[in-house]
Amino acid sequence: MKIKLLGVVALAACAARADVDLNGSWSFRFEEGKAIEETAGPSFAATDTMSVPGCYDMMPQWFLRRGTGLYRRTFTLERPVANAWLVVDGMGLRVNFQIDGKDLGTHPYPYARLEVETGPLAAGEHTIYAALDNRFDWKTTKLARQYYDFYFYGGFYHGVKLVFDNRKLFVRTRDYKTGTVEIEAVNFKEGDFDGTLVFDGKNEVKTTFRNFRTTVKVPDFKLWSPDSPNLHTVALCSQPLNPSTSQPLNPSTSQPLNPSTSQPLRLLYLGAMGKSYDLETVIDAVKETDDAELDLAGTGPKEAALRARAADCPRIRFHGYLDAAALQDLFARAHAGVIPMFSDSCVGVPNKLADYAAAGLRVVNSLPGETADLISRFAAGTFYTAGDVASFKSALADLRRPAPDFAPAAFRDAFDARRLYAAYVDFIQTLPQKP
Repeated sequence: MKIKLLGVVALAACAARADVDLNGSWSFRFEEGKAIEETAGPSFAATDTMSVPGCYDMMPQWFLRRGTGLYRRTFTLERPVANAWLVVDGMGLRVNFQIDGKDLGTHPYPYARLEVETGPLAAGEHTIYAALDNRFDWKTTKLARQYYDFYFYGGFYHGVKLVFDNRKLFVRTRDYKTGTVEIEAVNFKEGDFDGTLVFDGKNEVKTTFRNFRTTVKVPDFKLWSPDSPNLHTVALCSQPLNPSTSQPLNPSTSQPLNPSTSQPLRLLYLGAMGKSYDLETVIDAVKETDDAELDLAGTGPKEAALRARAADCPRIRFHGYLDAAALQDLFARAHAGVIPMFSDSCVGVPNKLADYAAAGLRVVNSLPGETADLISRFAAGTFYTAGDVASFKSALADLRRPAPDFAPAAFRDAFDARRLYAAYVDFIQTLPQKP
């Protein structure tokens, strides 16, 4: 018997989401044998750090031990938000979340994706706390039993982030013979609106939603089967964001550098501050370059040391985590983005390259390979040698020279999700199938 289905993956709205990445190092304490309710709570005295995502009972000091792991970290919002959602792509076995002492509830289902509403958050620093219990407790833990034939790990199985737009699309097949699907707009403020659905990154279908739903035919639809695993994608555009949602970056707002003026060269670093990043070189070079400024958005285990290193230079500014509006302000003021990564980081093309391209920025980069090739192809920046302050200062001098071949629109389009998803689907369909 042959199986044939109509497969459509919903990519939600076209507008960018201003996520706050909460992955990385968290303060940590393990309390063996204790349930969440028996632990010290958010004020616990940390004894270690723990990586998120990661499972604490796979670490040597807590290997296969049962109890509750206590996690804590801070994040910063430049502006207040009316609402946000803490998104966890799988944890175990039971978790309690709190932000600034406010209890966000306890969730007993391991492995399931969680979207936990936070309510309003003010501008400034916030503390998030999580208690993850990996004990087998028939009264409190759901869908986790000792007689199951696999080990239940304690910790975060996948990433954790804070999002400001929880809208999504649900797709239901109504007639696989004609490619007809019903699309439901979930968590949208209004149920009746006009919008444009973009299938496979290229085929636009204008439609009207009534009571949050619309029925359309998938353009050029192909059925999915094990022999021919065709898969369609769909995204929704032309629908205003909810009031609490941050706006996507406007690539036209970035300021081009005029080589004929003496204006300061404004650099932007967006991302983590971990051991893979050559931020010490960047800071030292900017300190030695009187007409250069540096804004850093993000955080990480090296942040405190980097702040101390730059403390005597007011031209270097740390911003922590930002919402989309504040981040757009930084992009609008910047002339160039920085990718200061060591070649042994095992990164091919970091996400920040796409962010810089979307904002129309040129790039100072230390990564060889694919990243360097992309920047060279679009005349989008310059290369420096990681760990070499003189090399970085030379790269800054290169940025001040005219760049007539820089094509910001083409550079941005190289990372267009609609084009990339369509190409990815086409590639998947060329893979050899199992007999």
